[in-house]
Amino acid sequence: MKTQIFVSAALAVLLLGTTVLQAEAGDYGFDSEGGLNHPTVRIKHTDSFGDTYYSFKEKNAKACVDKETHVQHQKLKDTPAEVLQALNKTVEAIKALHKGDTNLAKTNLIAATDLFDTALKANPKLKRVPVSVDVEVNELDLSPNEIKSLLKMADNALTQKRTQDARDLLIPLRDEMTTTTQYLPMELYPKVTKAALDALKKGENAKALQKLQEGLSTIVTEEIIEPIPLLEAQENMSEALHLDKTKKKEAIQQIESAKMELNKAVLLGYMDENSMEYKHLKTQIEKVQKGIEGETRMEKFYDELKDSFSNLMKKAQSESHKLLSSIKIS
Repeated sequence: MKTQIFVSAALAVLLLGTTVLQAEAGDYGFDSEGGLNHPTVRIKHTDSFGDTYYSFKEKNAKACVDKETHVQHQKLKDTPAEVLQALNKTVEAIKALHKGDTNLAKTNLIAATDLFDTALKANPKLKRVPVSVDVEVNELDLSPNEIKSLLKMADNALTQKRTQDARDLLIPLRDEMTTTTQYLPMELYPKVTKAALDALKKGENAKALQKLQEGLSTIVTEEIIEPIPLLEAQENMSEALHLDKTKKKEAIQQIESAKMELNKAVLLGYMDENSMEYKHLKTQIEKVQKGIEGETRMEKFYDELKDSFSNLMKKAQSESHKLLSSIKIS
């Protein structure tokens, strides 16, 4: 039997008892007191040179990434504190059982059961509750022409059967945000915790540990990829539409930047330039540019343009959407 384990970064740290990341003062880090008692958003940044760093704050090089990170953070806003605390207690119980400390494991499971009951009593309709969000940012600071050159080089390498050279050229061509969210199923996880507690009370420590591990397997991981060029183009168009009418030059510059970002998105394979959604958006952008160059009021374009970007993003997301359990056994 082959086992593949996909555990959130926060859970992994608590299970292993090691410090992976150090948060800045005032932030909720994985090694901070209370651990999962506070919702945590970890942001991994990888620039076009391959350098990687982590942050816990919603600040990035591009305003569009800042805004989208904030949106993702809102997923945790309504998660009851009791759920996070209870999850933390169950993980502590697993650690205690691994160390052979039955009494501590029992204490943690009793606390977890009470906390889950409190959360469900307050809101019986709780279903899938987000408990962890990881945001990975891969930035690519290249122009469309530079991307075209790299694609041509990769194509030539493949023609000459230099597959590994082509691979080295293509792998860095990512300009995207990947958001991985872990959800706790409230209709399943609290039941598993109670079953583990019942097993412990009967002296069945091995069974209790098995139940808790089964509980982790109910955690669902959702992964969504958002192309940064599309986010950036939307930001550019928003700026263009909100600039004062006297600043036509600046507005046109923003529109040209939006066109460049959309071109990058196509070159990087995030969207099909022949798709209905893409063609519709390009037509709208051309209308906005003509309107700015003339005297047309731009307000009427805003909502329609916003909807078009939203539809294009949903299409891009649906093609990259992944849903998997945190532990898969095959």
